[in-house]
Amino acid sequence: MEHGRASEGQRKGEDNLAKLLKLLKADGRLRDLDLAIEDEEAQKALYKEYHID
Repeated sequence: MEHGRASEGQRKGEDNLAKLLKLLKADGRLRDLDLAIEDEEAQKALYKEYHID
C-alpha cells in the first residue's frame, strides 16, 4: 500500500510542477521557468506566489 501513496504523492508533485510551468510560460516569465526547473527553493517560492499546494 505504501507504493500507492508514494505514487499519489509523486503524481501530485508532477501535476503541481506542470501547472506552475504552464502558468510561468503563459505569463512570459521564462527566467523564472528556468529557475523553477533548476532551483528547488525558487520552485517553492513560485508555488507560494501562484497559490499552488
